[in-house]
Amino acid sequence: MATMNISLPGQMKDWVEECVHSGRYANSSDYVRDLIRRDH
Repeated sequence: MATMNISLPGQMKDWVEECVHSGRYANSSDYVRDLIRRDH
């Protein structure tokens, strides 16, 4: 799998981390992949 690094403002990073900690996603990569799938 390829690697991509992204930069986020602090509030967005906090939101992604909240989604991960809530159990909705296994990690931040899963969150981003889900967003891309929904948009694709």
